[in-house]
This record gives sequence, structure tokens and C-alpha cells, in this order.
Amino acid sequence: MKTRPSLDLPGLWWRARNYGIVDGYLCPSEETGESYDPWREYSEWRAGRDESGTAPYQALLDLVLDERVDKEVRSALGRDLETALSPAVKSRLAAWCAEHGLLGIIPQRTVAVYQDPTWEPDGSGELVPQVVSFQRTAGGWTRVAIPVRPWTPFVTAVGAKPSAAVEGESVFPNGPPAEWPEEWVSLQPLSYNREDVGEMLRYKGHQGDHSLGYFKDFFLDDPNTGDTPNSFPVPLTKTFWGWYREPLAEFHHVALRFALAVKDLARLTSTAGLVDGKTFSASAPGLDFLASLARSVGSCFVHEGDRVRQKIWSPSLLASYAYMVLQDMDPLQLIFVCPECQRLFSSRAHRVNYCGVACRNRVSKRRTKALQDEQDRRRGKGE
Repeated sequence: MKTRPSLDLPGLWWRARNYGIVDGYLCPSEETGESYDPWREYSEWRAGRDESGTAPYQALLDLVLDERVDKEVRSALGRDLETALSPAVKSRLAAWCAEHGLLGIIPQRTVAVYQDPTWEPDGSGELVPQVVSFQRTAGGWTRVAIPVRPWTPFVTAVGAKPSAAVEGESVFPNGPPAEWPEEWVSLQPLSYNREDVGEMLRYKGHQGDHSLGYFKDFFLDDPNTGDTPNSFPVPLTKTFWGWYREPLAEFHHVALRFALAVKDLARLTSTAGLVDGKTFSASAPGLDFLASLARSVGSCFVHEGDRVRQKIWSPSLLASYAYMVLQDMDPLQLIFVCPECQRLFSSRAHRVNYCGVACRNRVSKRRTKALQDEQDRRRGKGE
């Protein structure tokens, strides 16, 4: 087995116990869930302690590259997904989410979330209206309070400070006035290749307008009011996961891009990527896409008991998987394309050509038959 020492760094992700497809969205079926550690699973796989023998990202590759799943999802888009998808495909999608959670598309794309102003103390201790924003950094989300006063167009909307102002409470307890802008978010493309940047530029008007609409689409509506949350939660918090969902169309599109980028890279570097004696060429965007995702993974240091511990911090499960893939490609080359069935698979075996015994036996039988046919042909010609 090929192994390399790896840091045992935890990095938590969240998953609900059950998921379903509702109105075209992958949604948690119940509020209960748990945190788990995909990086611990990865470390165990790399160290050979995981008896399943597959990397954490393998299940996603198998899901989205399955021809039946891909065909059904593509043909069902734009229709009622609950009736257009077969029970088998819906069950596979729900089961994957229950085991791994959602991809985290919005946390991956979000750079900052700006909330409505609250009363916060300034340098002198006086309570002043400040917009609270949460900025994504290499080690998590950082809270930043921005005074409203320099924003002259918005000062009139805030009005005079009430005598009973309380630190941390909303400046607009009854909701913001019409002249106050909606909460807004700052989003970035998944990567900086032409496709993703072009997608961001195609929308007309202020980017924030599109960003807010895109952002809102990933949150559940309140069953009583039909509204999205009044104050968007900080990504990856417990409150966030209580509201978060992912459109199946976006989930499938992003997951498929990830899988095809991995396959492209594996074909470029794998000797098993030879099919009928021909090599595949990999385009740079495949590597760029994975690298753009992986760049957002960082580490942070936390105090646990009587020690300081380093932890992996990733804004999304997608970014974690991209980082793992690139780790497995450099320098050990642990991802391959089966030349028989074209399945993308990971393996720690020292020498591997096929994804499993079935493909290896099928090729062996074909070669044996071809050799037997050649021998019979020669005997028939008297050679």
C-alpha cells in the first residue's frame, strides 16, 4: 500500500439525519442532525485504517457519474422533480446527503454577510448604530461592526437614538424602513475560469441585487409566513443549518463539474487512463477549478482543555473534497480511471489498473479468448 504520513487534523461538517426533495430542493426532512469529521475519515483512509478502502469523496464521484442518476436529473430539471425522478434515484440522492450532508455551495461562494444595524458601543462606549458583517477568513468567520454614521444616504433612515437603546438590539425593532436597503451579501464565483466569471457578469444591475436573490434561494421559507429568515444567519452555525437547503439543479451541476474535473485530472496523470491505446488530454480549467476550491481551505487554532490544537477549516464540503483530491494526486497518484468501465476510483494499492475484480477478470477473459482464437487460427493455417 502507498501511504504518506498525514496530519490528523479535525474539520467538522454538518449533516441532518434525513433528507428529501421538496419543490426541487434537497432539504433536511427534520431539524435534528449532527456534526461529523470528513477529515478524520480521510486521515484514516490515507493511513490504511479505513476498511472500506475508499476516500471520502468517492461516494460523490460514484453518485454524479452514474449514468442513470445523471440522465434522470438532467431530464427532470424544469419539471416536478418529486414525480419526474424515480424512487431509486431520489433514494440515492437522499441517502448520500444523510451520510455526508450538503455540498455547501453558498458557504463556498459567500465572502461576507451584512446584517441590519444594531446598537453597538463605539470607542467611547456610546451606543451607535453599526452594521454587523461576518467576513470569511482563512480560519473561519470574523465578526466586523461598521458604523452607520459615515454612510450619509442612510443616516436619515436610522433616525434619532431612542433613550432606551440596548446594546446588541436591532436599530429597527419593527423592521427596516423602506429607504433602508435590504440585507446584502458579497459572493464570489466558484473559480476564476471563464465559465464562472462569465456567470457572475451575465446578470445586469448591481451585483448585490443578484447576489441577494441567489443567496435567498438556498434558504427554507418559514412555514407560517412563507418568508426567508429576517436576518441571514452566519454560515456554518447551528441556525444556518436549520434554514439551509440546496437546489437540486445547482447541486447536480456543481457536483458534476467537480467529478469531471477530477476525472480530467486523473486521465492526464494516470497510466490507467489509456483506453484503446489513446491518451486523454486534460484541460487546465479542470485543475483550476479544483485548485480554486482548495485555496479556500485553511487551518485555525483552538483551545481544548489544557492544550492548543490545530484544526482544518473549510467553508464547504466541496472545498474539502477538492483539497483531498489534490493531496491524493501529489505526489502519490491515488486516483485512477478504470480503462475497462471508465469508473473514476481511488486506491492506495501500490500497483493498480482496474477499479475492481470484475473489470480485471473481464479483461483477463477477453485476453485469454483472444489468445485462444489466435492459436486456433494459426493451427488452421498450419503455422
